Amino acid sequence: MNIVKKINSRHFCACVCNEQQVLVGDANDNSPQFDSSSYEAEVPESSPVGTTILRLHADDPDHGPNGVVVYSLSHRPGLLT
Repeated sequence: MNIVKKINSRHFCACVCNEQQVLVGDANDNSPQFDSSSYEAEVPESSPVGTTILRLHADDPDHGPNGVVVYSLSHRPGLLT
């Protein structure tokens, strides 16, 4: 912050400094990194309910909520056969 005061047609410049704390938040600028680029699994017809079909893992180097990885399945024609 600068304060300028005019004295007798001259400019006198005085600097006023104060300490400020700046908090920098994390941007969601990193994509999750999966252990594999693709996953495939076969499920035998005789598999009991509750059988683990596939395990996958991903890390997101972002911090806080931006680094939380959520998994979900969605039906897209042609992807699940």
